Amino acid sequence: MEMSQIGKRVTRQLLNSIPNYHVYGDKTENDEPDFVHVERIQISGKLHKWHMKPHQHRHYFQIIFYSSGSSVFEIDGSKEQAIGPVAITIPPACIHGFHFQPNTDGYTLTIAESFLFEKVDTQNKNLLKLLLARAHVVRLHDNPDGLGEIEFILKMFDKEFNSPRLGRVLMLQLLFHTLMLLIRRQLIESDEKRFSDNTNTYNYNRYRTLVEEHFREHWQVTEYSNRLGLAERHLNRICRIIENKSALEVINGRLLLEAKRKLIYTTVPIASLAFELGFHDPAYFSRFFKKNTGLTPGKYRFNHNKSDISPYRTG
Repeated sequence: MEMSQIGKRVTRQLLNSIPNYHVYGDKTENDEPDFVHVERIQISGKLHKWHMKPHQHRHYFQIIFYSSGSSVFEIDGSKEQAIGPVAITIPPACIHGFHFQPNTDGYTLTIAESFLFEKVDTQNKNLLKLLLARAHVVRLHDNPDGLGEIEFILKMFDKEFNSPRLGRVLMLQLLFHTLMLLIRRQLIESDEKRFSDNTNTYNYNRYRTLVEEHFREHWQVTEYSNRLGLAERHLNRICRIIENKSALEVINGRLLLEAKRKLIYTTVPIASLAFELGFHDPAYFSRFFKKNTGLTPGKYRFNHNKSDISPYRTG
């Protein structure tokens, strides 16, 4: 069997083994997405007893905003606490789960991936694409202006969603893009507080977006630097400043993250997983994984299966 056929078969196995949900817990076999949805956390939280097990929305982008309360959330196997006010962005296919405190309130906004950038020009699309590269947590405790803007748009969105008025679809799209842009600005402001050189931050974000698109192809650092129009040495320096990692460590870190996701959340054989991640030799994948984690892939999967925080699985 040709490698491309193996890759397609493995990809189908992986996608079918992770729980996929429509909007906030409604499991579905139909991948045809709705356009947009908004829901109060107070309502959905009570419905699901304040606990959403790890799952994914394969064709949806989400913004989850707590105006009050808190949760322990899990994204790609890592757990963290968030106390409102906070906004969390969840890109399509990102595995996530929440355990809310009962007093938590706010909104969950969901938009179909196919509509996400409809009628958005290339320049503005690139401006917002960072939000799709990975999940982001934007804490708003010390930013009353930013918080006020986001809350205002959310209230407008909720009202528009529940009131079938003239131009409703267009208004919902515009409000969603406005909300994405406000969150994107908050991320830039946070970066500017952390890093004095905004050019470095901009180029690092470009690099991370490119890595997200091509990490399975095992591009060399030189290929990335050429695509970005940066010298390889300069790209390494930027990664050291922003993340205290080399450019290669950023690539390897993304490969490891994807490997850990599949080992924790799926039962796909390790050899098949290696092919899906672009490794032509499963033994080389095992050596790569052990070198970077200290464990073989099989041992890593076994340890997480025993853990009391292991998410529920389908096999």
